[in-house]
Amino acid sequence: MAKRYDLRDAVLLAELNLDVLLARRNTGKSFKPLPVFPAIRRDVAMLVPENTTHEAVLQTIRQAKPGNLELVELFDVFRGKTFRQPKEYGLRFYLSPSERTLTDAEANAAHEKLVAQFKQRLSATVRE
Repeated sequence: MAKRYDLRDAVLLAELNLDVLLARRNTGKSFKPLPVFPAIRRDVAMLVPENTTHEAVLQTIRQAKPGNLELVELFDVFRGKTFRQPKEYGLRFYLSPSERTLTDAEANAAHEKLVAQFKQRLSATVRE
């Protein structure tokens, strides 16, 4: 084809059978639409005992069941010079409402609920 039409670059040719492609598609996958209302972000920096695992932190969050929590990110882990010192976790929470924009009071209430659970269940010291 390249010689026939005097083309400089390589020519690629493909034939696709749409019936075969459509028959193999996964119809079970679904996508969630983008949120209509903006998410609110809250961060927590807390000191926890060295033996506290990230899974224990996630379990505490699941048990607290804060409303409108869409995503949790661990953005920092800091350890002192020795293993006897506590380590610090930096967490970011995204609260995303489905029916309206959250107020600061609602976001703060969810944040405070999580902080209280961290203090109670993980013996965490939250850095303010």
